[in-house]
Amino acid sequence: MTEVFPDVGLREPAEPSGLVAAEERLGRSVPTELRQLLLESDGVLGHFLVNTVWSLDQIVETNLCFWSDDTFARKTPAMPRHPSTITPPWTGWTE
Repeated sequence: MTEVFPDVGLREPAEPSGLVAAEERLGRSVPTELRQLLLESDGVLGHFLVNTVWSLDQIVETNLCFWSDDTFARKTPAMPRHPSTITPPWTGWTE
């Protein structure tokens, strides 16, 4: 990754057991590409130390927050109220 993006900041890899725990908390699998990235670096820092890719902990906490907040869980056909049926803010999740 640093060959393509030399200014990127990498972190220590996420632990495989942390990915399993995250999937249990979220009730769905982490997408394959995201899993591979997190096993190389638990998040990625871009220019000005901006979280370009969140850490595993931040991914879990943010999604749980979105799924439990009535602001994001409206009663509409596009976004059902039950958190397990809400589409996450990005694609690639599997159940």
